[in-house]
Amino acid sequence: MNALPTTSTNGITGTWSPELNNTATTEYTFTPTIGECATKAKLIITVNATLTTPTFFAVADVCSGASMNALPKTSSNGIIGTWSPELNNTATTEYTFTPTIDQCATIAKLTITINVVAIPIGVSPQILTVANTSSATIADLVVSPTNVLWYTSLSDATLGVNVLGSTTVLTTGATYYVVSVAGDCSSSPLAISTTIALITADFDASNLNFYPNPTSGIVIIKYSKKIVEVSVVNLLGQVVLNKKTNATEVEIDLSSFPIATYLFNVVSDGKTQIIKVIKDK
Repeated sequence: MNALPTTSTNGITGTWSPELNNTATTEYTFTPTIGECATKAKLIITVNATLTTPTFFAVADVCSGASMNALPKTSSNGIIGTWSPELNNTATTEYTFTPTIDQCATIAKLTITINVVAIPIGVSPQILTVANTSSATIADLVVSPTNVLWYTSLSDATLGVNVLGSTTVLTTGATYYVVSVAGDCSSSPLAISTTIALITADFDASNLNFYPNPTSGIVIIKYSKKIVEVSVVNLLGQVVLNKKTNATEVEIDLSSFPIATYLFNVVSDGKTQIIKVIKDK
């Protein structure tokens, strides 16, 4: 509360009592200084017991980096004020609305969610070994993150139209385009080309087992024949681990590796089988 004036509008000086009270309606007495030949005066200041809370309409989620409209300086119930901090289009932020003085209103909070879209990564080309060409589908392509949409052309991916279903059969030599999504936001497209290879005589995939998958660290690989090598490739196409062995059961430790999807190249009897392993912790 602002201090009461010690000089009246008609030039009388004096003092006020009691002290200002901003919690209850109070009557104040103005006592003129000695020699002013003036009477005392009374003034009642009303203090509203209930403060008004400014209300605002929710703001829709914003894609990271997109332009943002300025927040309104007047609430939907008529309170005027200012916002802090400044708008941030890169991270979800809570903003505070502070009413201008003498409006008997509280501060208000408003959170604007920023959807940050991860840029997809993945090996290209991706080679898929299958028993028949019709069994290789979009679901077999490996990228990170996993919350993605696939398209057959760059223009479709850019416009977000004609999304491919997970059971879409892949065509060898074709290029597919993937975007990651968060809410209504999407990343720029990543091109992944494919090569479909038929299983020959042959790596006996029916006798190859690996577990657990997903895993937090250790992966056990078992095969009916001796495994001579296991290499682990990340989605950038980099070999991050290579293990020479000569056993039907091999243990691979991913404990020190980041959470991601990895491709294991299992080599036995001169043949290679690719398996997909997800590390989730």
